[in-house]
Amino acid sequence: MKQSLKFVLVGLGILTLGAILWLMKPMDGAWDSSLFSPQSPEQDPATSASLAPLADPSTTSNTTTDSDEGAEEVSPLAAELNSSRFPPQHDVDTLHALLRQHLRRLGRREGLPIGNDSDLAAVLKGQNPMKYAALPKNHPVFGSNGRLLDRWGTPYFVHPVAEADFEIRSAGPDRKMFTPDDLIADPAGESLR
Repeated sequence: MKQSLKFVLVGLGILTLGAILWLMKPMDGAWDSSLFSPQSPEQDPATSASLAPLADPSTTSNTTTDSDEGAEEVSPLAAELNSSRFPPQHDVDTLHALLRQHLRRLGRREGLPIGNDSDLAAVLKGQNPMKYAALPKNHPVFGSNGRLLDRWGTPYFVHPVAEADFEIRSAGPDRKMFTPDDLIADPAGESLR
């Protein structure tokens, strides 16, 4: 009995240490940009057909201004979202990484609920307790109606699966949601395709 209690306590100690180390890692998100390696569309024939980006985000400003605090850097992932330099699957993965960055920054603070793409767009524009805009307000991912648009101009599908887990889906080149060409990031942040 005492031996098994020792193992349980040691296990809990290891889990606690792991949780503390995870919470202490930098929250600037710089390491997230290395999650994805750039690929050219030629490497994946399935993504090379009908790529018609709305605009290249790499031409947008890399800072956002807030009248109270001056200029603040946006996420390094901003230039990757909907960029023609990356395959379309990278877009949903990048959007999911931006959402994970926001949730890490938010921590235990009370924030706006995210139930769809418009809610996520507001959060990424800086409408959050930290007033941090992960994307510049003029980023091509934002439609004139406040929606988050994929590279084909279709709103992303953002669906909360659990408290901090979300499914993010792009309708893909056919611009119809829930068809075989959809691009999906699952709640664990791993690509389903």
